Amino acid sequence: MPKPNDFRSNYDGTVKIFYPSENIIKQAEKIIETIEFQILYARVDGIIINDSLTLMELELIEPYLFFDIYPKGAERFAEALEEIV
Repeated sequence: MPKPNDFRSNYDGTVKIFYPSENIIKQAEKIIETIEFQILYARVDGIIINDSLTLMELELIEPYLFFDIYPKGAERFAEALEEIV
């Protein structure tokens, strides 16, 4: 367990919608383009320093898809599934 006041998202973090700049989106897309197989879902986790994305984790299998925070995500995910089936 983390020490008091030590933030660890797996224990006591908060989740909110973040709208990155177009530059950050392009950097995340370049990371995803390095994957050599077709994927349905990817989440690029990182930190932004001086408008530069530093990758911390590339999540390709996610047990929790945050639909409660971004309900349109469920519709988009369902549409993506229909396209590959």
